[in-house]
Amino acid sequence: MREREGDVCGACAELSERERRAEAAYDYSAATDYRVLLVRHREAAHGAPPHTR
Repeated sequence: MREREGDVCGACAELSERERRAEAAYDYSAATDYRVLLVRHREAAHGAPPHTR
């Protein structure tokens, strides 16, 4: 189910917070992992276009 525009997705918020904490702890590997998980979540749950490099 798609969220209404302006609604905050709990999973998005949690992954973003975990990324922030990992970066604050200088754990850049974990931060990268959370960024990848966030992109995959947004594609699957919110219909975001696939991430390309």
